[in-house]
Amino acid sequence: MPPMKKYSDEDLIDIMAQVAIELGRTPRMQDMLNRKGGPYPSLYQKRFASKKGVEDGWNNAVKLAGLDYNRKKPDQEGECGDCGVNGYTTNGRLIRWRGGKEIVCLACYAKRYYRQFRKESH
Repeated sequence: MPPMKKYSDEDLIDIMAQVAIELGRTPRMQDMLNRKGGPYPSLYQKRFASKKGVEDGWNNAVKLAGLDYNRKKPDQEGECGDCGVNGYTTNGRLIRWRGGKEIVCLACYAKRYYRQFRKESH
């Protein structure tokens, strides 16, 4: 097994920025996994994690590289049809209500689902 390459924080940020130039967009974790020669996304997650945990390490690295975050779903740019919360708040992402066109936040979805479930189970 070849020895593992040591990357400085600056090296990691430079590599991410270079991959962004090659792709023409902010790289996703999958893009880094598919890249030959590393580094793996888990290194970014560990190295740039805050005290809260490794979950935010990737996004912290993206920010340090001066890149924009990737948006997961177009629904996130809307507002909840029930409570009006924006899709990017801490209340959670927006989802489509049972395949329809209406979008709701996860909290409102749960309220609707459990209300409907209780009615059906009686």
